[in-house]
Amino acid sequence: MLSAGDIIQGRYKMVKPLGEGSSGVVYLVEDTGAGGSLLALKELDLTGSSPDEKREYSELFGREISMLKSMRHRGMPRFIDSFLQGDSQFLVMEYIEGETLDEIVEKNGRPFTPEELIPMAWQLSSIIEYLHTRKPYPVIYRDLKPSNIMRTARGTLKLIDFGIARHYNPKKLRDTHFMGTPGFSPPEQYGIGQSDMRTDMFSFGATLYYLLTGEDLTAFNFKFPPLKERVSGVPPELERIIMRCLSPNPGERYQTTSLLKLDTMILYYRRSGPLASFREMLKRWPQYRRWPGWSYLAFYGSILAFMNLLSSEPVHSIENCAALLIVLALLAFLAMLSCTAHLKKREKKLALCDGVALYLTIVALLPVLANGQWLLAERMYSKGAYGGPANETPAVYSKDVPVNGKRPVTPIYNYNWGEKGIQVTKLEGSQEASFSFAPEGYTSLVVAFVNTWDERSWLYLQKIVVGKRVWTDNGKLLCPLEQKKAWPRILSDSDNGWYVIWCDIRKGSTADNSPLSIFIQRINSEGRLLWEGSGIEASEIAGCTDPPSIVSDMEGGVIISWADTQVLRAQRIDREGRRPWGPSGITIAEASGQGKWVNRPQLVSDDKGGAVIAWEDARNNPHLMEMEATITNFDIYAQRISAKGEILWDRKGVPVCIAQYAQRNCALVKDEKGGAIAAWEDYRDETSSRIYVQALSSDGVQRWEGDGIVATRRNPKEPYGDDGFGPDVWLKHFDVSAISDGDSGIVVAWAAGGHFSWKIGLQRFDGSGTKQWGEIGISLQSCIARPPRLLGREWIGDYMISWLENDEGDDKHTYVMLRQIEQNSSRARGTIDFRLSPSENRQYGQQLQSWHNELYLLWMESSGAESKIFAQYLYYPEGTFARAIRPGAACGDKAVSNCSR
Repeated sequence: MLSAGDIIQGRYKMVKPLGEGSSGVVYLVEDTGAGGSLLALKELDLTGSSPDEKREYSELFGREISMLKSMRHRGMPRFIDSFLQGDSQFLVMEYIEGETLDEIVEKNGRPFTPEELIPMAWQLSSIIEYLHTRKPYPVIYRDLKPSNIMRTARGTLKLIDFGIARHYNPKKLRDTHFMGTPGFSPPEQYGIGQSDMRTDMFSFGATLYYLLTGEDLTAFNFKFPPLKERVSGVPPELERIIMRCLSPNPGERYQTTSLLKLDTMILYYRRSGPLASFREMLKRWPQYRRWPGWSYLAFYGSILAFMNLLSSEPVHSIENCAALLIVLALLAFLAMLSCTAHLKKREKKLALCDGVALYLTIVALLPVLANGQWLLAERMYSKGAYGGPANETPAVYSKDVPVNGKRPVTPIYNYNWGEKGIQVTKLEGSQEASFSFAPEGYTSLVVAFVNTWDERSWLYLQKIVVGKRVWTDNGKLLCPLEQKKAWPRILSDSDNGWYVIWCDIRKGSTADNSPLSIFIQRINSEGRLLWEGSGIEASEIAGCTDPPSIVSDMEGGVIISWADTQVLRAQRIDREGRRPWGPSGITIAEASGQGKWVNRPQLVSDDKGGAVIAWEDARNNPHLMEMEATITNFDIYAQRISAKGEILWDRKGVPVCIAQYAQRNCALVKDEKGGAIAAWEDYRDETSSRIYVQALSSDGVQRWEGDGIVATRRNPKEPYGDDGFGPDVWLKHFDVSAISDGDSGIVVAWAAGGHFSWKIGLQRFDGSGTKQWGEIGISLQSCIARPPRLLGREWIGDYMISWLENDEGDDKHTYVMLRQIEQNSSRARGTIDFRLSPSENRQYGQQLQSWHNELYLLWMESSGAESKIFAQYLYYPEGTFARAIRPGAACGDKAVSNCSR
């Protein structure tokens, strides 16, 4: 406990305690190094805590520091500094002078009136929307209540105490521990499910309910009486908003914070904003019948509307635009009439006032008109245009687009960006299959791709919003390339922008034999390059022979890993473009032994600012640099690095699998505990490959048996037909794909084939390595199918898989298929396969990503010598897809579980 006058870190002088939050004591301090400005200092004192308590409290406190450091919003305290001293951790932030909402209720001796609450409801929904739209994962506050909301002297609301806030994990099924406040926390925070964006919406409704009634919310046990029975004079729109948020069922609350903010904004402008002011003006009509009165009304009304436009972000809804247009257009018309009348009467001073009023009104109109077009498009989408979610109900499937040649029995999907998707660019030439994209939010994404024309290549970016190309039809040129294999990767910078990395030959080098370097560029939401030139180099040492891997460093920067066959390296780039791990990065592994070969690094975050890396290593190959022998004798190794670039496991790496013959094409996922789970193609049976998995703890120890667990039982020595194939000794399992199962396990997919027949197989392992979908997993029956791509769905924990399929071996006309697999299913049941984007061309190279309840899918289509990239946006309401067909329903002449077309 600090005392008045104590100097912390040689700079911060303690003035007085301010209070105690859920994660520490807060003090008012004077910054002696910055002119004596007042700041808030939060202390987490771990003296006397057990090791487990220290670990848990430190992790929560570190998470709060990381969040405040990466976010900027007027509704949150500004981060200043953080440091350690003794057994205590400290966070320095902006000092907010004001009162919490519960203190205001106590001081006034009464709850808030609806008129007082409506403006605060809009402010609060804006703050929550900012948190829920952070990238790559939304921030869930989890402890929204009046005592954590402070109102300043100017009436601005600010959230304080981010002690239990966390990033939303779309793979996690439920909360491990209850964290929150009884009465303000929804049922899912008690271990029933996972807290997500809708958790904060419940707390939002509970907070408003309390501020209006002042009652003890725990007495209601999640069954809140209608507001009109407790408080008189509550507008029906406000009651609908609050009661919808308070539903115990998350599916009945608002599904996106944007819709919540839209409703509170409309309520504000109808009850407290310009429309309310206009109604008040009409009541005073007799006062303004004479022209001089109208003149001053127009003058001051224009200034008021213009200042409102600048300060309250009103152009975020189409209703708001319409309201301002009406008010401002009326004021402009009145000012013009008044000016004309005064000029006729030679009243120059009054005419001058009217002229200024007219000018200010026109200035206020311009930004409203500029924003009206995209707001109208967004509103059309929300009402079902472009296949959008009409009032959050399932989109109606187009009757002209068949699913497997039949009409579905219930709505499943809709082509939101046209039946054939949208072509990402209209550039001449061909696009390379190595593209990357990142969702920006609802109905919006950004794509990085390579275009080749006339033997030259360029790296481009394209932004698509509501099915329209934004950065011209061609896209935005990032830089020219010296070679085609750029392998671009794009990742959110957590601040409405993106990082793009790619490989290219360093300027001034000879193109024929020069090694590739890793380049990186950061762009903002408008596509403006934030770093000079054509990007900065990640390392002064060139060399890249495989696609690089990239993850977030949890502080707004990125961690990159790449290999040049002899050395595996990693580098961290912060948000300013600096290289904290030195000009050349750090060495993860160097080729050793007879094989002398490392390649194909895979990178996942350890959720602590560092990363886990897995790669193929030929150190145990007995043959010296013989290519054929080398590629058949790779093993899988892994390493973990901290945020400071420290090697945390054995310096040579820890073995994931060192069985005989080759282990190739590793897929790596997080295990939600600081470790990782790997899946790979394994050739230990010599003539047949199978899929194996292995888990590593946060300390680098193998958690599962031996050299991994086999995902499917099939090998040449086993009985006939165990996975739907005949006795084919050349049966192989390859094209491995993997995602987290959301509960410390892994879901693996692969293509299994022999001669001219391929099928898709899947298996799920829980955190202990136990198979969840039978001994041999799920087999999706199809003619010829490969390669699979997996995606975990949010909200309900199911999985989406896509693959390429063709009819009877006709590989000139492949198409993309989709199927959803239920979380606890041992069979691929409950859904109808969905064929995406009918096309006469060959489709391939599909990539999937999700944003909340939305699915984005990009793929290539080749026609002759040219290849083009297409994008599609699919909306799937919660529960309508996975549970659309009852188990055992028919699909043609086969059961759903065995039907793919």
